[in-house]
Amino acid sequence: MDQPRRREAKPWSPYSRTIEHTNDFGIANSSARVLPENTVCLRDGLCWGYVVVMGQPMATSQDFVNWVCSDRIDPDFLKYLFLAERTRTPSLR
Repeated sequence: MDQPRRREAKPWSPYSRTIEHTNDFGIANSSARVLPENTVCLRDGLCWGYVVVMGQPMATSQDFVNWVCSDRIDPDFLKYLFLAERTRTPSLR
């Protein structure tokens, strides 16, 4: 089964389309793991600060920091919090 792989983030949600896919063999033979729907992903590479909420289970590259939200945290709230703070936090990189 092909697993979607999130590669670049856009600031809207939920994100459920991608042009890149991997398969179960690729996931099993890498450090990647499939994250659940509503995972909040923050880009931590060259394009630092882009945020997306996954609209389906996906894997991401190592350029992302991912938060799997509990029922007590709204993923969209967390996304907008990161978007609001991105101008204040580049020094954290």
